[in-house]
Amino acid sequence: MGMNGKNGRFIWAFLALLLFTVLSCSKPSGDTESRRSKPVRFGQKERLLLREKTAMLDTTVNIKFFRRSAEEKHYAKTRALLDLLSTMTSRIKVQELGLSDPGDRQKLETDHGPVLIPEGEIPIGISYYGFPNKMELEPFLDSLLIATGQMKPLADTTVSYLKSLDADVNIRVFVTPLCPYCPESVRLAYRFAAASSRVYAQAISTFDFPEKGNKYEVVIVPRTWINDWIYFEGLVAEDYLLKAIRQALDPEIPKGRVRSD
Repeated sequence: MGMNGKNGRFIWAFLALLLFTVLSCSKPSGDTESRRSKPVRFGQKERLLLREKTAMLDTTVNIKFFRRSAEEKHYAKTRALLDLLSTMTSRIKVQELGLSDPGDRQKLETDHGPVLIPEGEIPIGISYYGFPNKMELEPFLDSLLIATGQMKPLADTTVSYLKSLDADVNIRVFVTPLCPYCPESVRLAYRFAAASSRVYAQAISTFDFPEKGNKYEVVIVPRTWINDWIYFEGLVAEDYLLKAIRQALDPEIPKGRVRSD
């Protein structure tokens, strides 16, 4: 009897532990479905900004939304933002795509999303890697205007040089949502891309793509890399970015920070 009693208590303890484990694992606190089921809300300030920018569109823009799956990080927030934009104006169209379909203009360099590519009637090489959060929301909205040709013009000498390029230029601007100098750096890179079919500009959130931040040794933002060869940090003027591009295309210039001479 003593052994049977011990065995019985052991069996009941085992069953209780098994039941606790099953219940604990059935719905973890950070599970994907729980996150997706929560409604995504945007504040009044954000909505006012969205309405202001969408009202400025004078032609249709298509936003290509690339993602690995509907379960990945920031999918729900990104989808909610794009849905809200498309309800504010009929000039915004959203196309959700898998990472295996990058299109003709750009080759995606990631195994996860979100990646946003706005395209006007004539596609240009601009993209945003990550969810455009906080201070990065406005430059993303400005990318819709830039994609449709609505932008502050560059200097004639800058445009002339960019149109004469016979090699591709890839501008990567690394940003964070709370960086006050990042938005203008992104806008400038996008304007350069709009001026030439040879120029591609990416804004990359180091919060959402930390692996890219590590690869390019990003410590301070904004950090801008040109053709993975020349880099600089901080907000710079148009002529400085042009100088960085010239150096990145010069085979005599060694890899590293922009030379001051």
